[in-house]
Amino acid sequence: MLVAKSAILISVADDFFDMRGTLEELHLLMDAINRWDGNGLSGPSKAIFDVLDDLVKDVTKTLVLRGKIDLTEDFRGLWRETFNSWLTETTWGKSGYIPSVDEYLQTSMISIATHVLVMTSSCFLNPSLPENKVKPQVYENITQSLMATTRLLNDIQSYQKEKEEGTMNLVLLHFNQNPNASMDCSISEVKKLLEEKRNELLKHVFTDDDDDDDGDFPNQWRHLLLSCFKVFQMLFNSGNLYDTDFELQSDIEKAIYVSPKPGFPKYIQPNTTFYAAPKKNNMMISAKYVQIPNRHLSKKAMCNVGSTVLNSTTFGLCFI
Repeated sequence: MLVAKSAILISVADDFFDMRGTLEELHLLMDAINRWDGNGLSGPSKAIFDVLDDLVKDVTKTLVLRGKIDLTEDFRGLWRETFNSWLTETTWGKSGYIPSVDEYLQTSMISIATHVLVMTSSCFLNPSLPENKVKPQVYENITQSLMATTRLLNDIQSYQKEKEEGTMNLVLLHFNQNPNASMDCSISEVKKLLEEKRNELLKHVFTDDDDDDDGDFPNQWRHLLLSCFKVFQMLFNSGNLYDTDFELQSDIEKAIYVSPKPGFPKYIQPNTTFYAAPKKNNMMISAKYVQIPNRHLSKKAMCNVGSTVLNSTTFGLCFI
């Protein structure tokens, strides 16, 4: 619920900074957030501040009631940093300033606001994220990798829309700074960077390195970041940009209401042989793996999926 509420606030506030608010309104809102005092605000700015204030109060009060420390100022700091990044990007757009790639990434990794979602919600884990790691401006390698991947996923998908709106985007930035490159080349370069950051994230999640500053992170925290990455990857790889209510409703219906059509998918070969699933006795399920008892599978139980052949040994351990 905390992630859902925060995501809605992020979407509304980000749109207000990008499209609706004047620079005067945005500076007044930023000043109010720095003071954490909504006096003098009105209209959408007042509504955004009040919702933000109520959200932080509710979350920190719940943590205190659960016997945890008061993180009010830490949470306020995370939100201040995020709102300031939105103001920076809007100022760039309205003034025509073109940042360097490094300057853009430093700000846009914050403005995507993924860190707010995971760092606030991580305090409800058991064990929770240590207090000294819930601080703005200083982020561990694993957190930075998540922030970078979500920003790059967003920029690859939304460059056409942001080009029309006149907002900054890494694909467009690379294209403008490389006049001999095509748009496809710029997209390819950003995808290469995304793959690099994705691999970094997976390394931080699944390996323990004594030289890495992520070694003292609880496993629950790592899996939370991985789950967040999967959600963003699914969202940004969706078939549409959710620019209309119809497009959003279509995907919701596909996920919940619309029954799959009968018949086999095209990628399954017509001569594929299917065998009855073994009886599910003594199956062990963990957060990473599903263990399937191999004794239920004979050597003949082989499934051809496209060009890949899965034998009973391979089929015994399926990664989720």
